[in-house]
This record gives sequence, structure tokens and C-alpha cells, in this order.
Amino acid sequence: SLIDYIVAFAGRTRSEEELRMGLSPRGSLALSQAARATALLADRDYVIPEDILENVVPVCAHRVIPRATSASGSPFDVAAPIIERVLQGVASPA
Repeated sequence: SLIDYIVAFAGRTRSEEELRMGLSPRGSLALSQAARATALLADRDYVIPEDILENVVPVCAHRVIPRATSASGSPFDVAAPIIERVLQGVASPA
């Protein structure tokens, strides 16, 4: 169910109007690997949804391309709130 959650999130980024380019399959894999690393650092051999949530913005915001740009901020700064909004639209696994 956690893999399905990551795949659903990535799919939503690809259809998001505010993004020119959504999360790639490699980005999905990177998010999965980061979640595994977070679980390992927490001394667990399994991933929980919070491990994914903790890594979504740091792993994904620089991997998407927003349509709008900001003169005062980096593309990461523009993409981060979009990523968070997209994530809110994806049902979290129980």
C-alpha cells in the first residue's frame, strides 16, 4: 500500500496544472529509497507513511518543474508548496 501511495502521488504531480513536469519514475524510486533510509535510521526494518511524508518535499521539490517562476526564489521554493498541496489530495494509506 505504501508503494501505491508513492505511485498515486507521482501520478498526481504529472497531472497538476501548476507543474510543467511532474515527478518521474526515478523520482518515485528516490522517494521510496529515502523513506527506507529514514526507517533504518529510526531502527525499523519497515517503512511507515510518516517516513514518506518526511521526505516528500526534500526529495521531490527539485525534481519537478513549476510553470511559474519567482524572481525572488528558486524553483525549489516555488515547487515546495505545490508538492505539499498535491500530497494533501492523495489518500494516505491506513
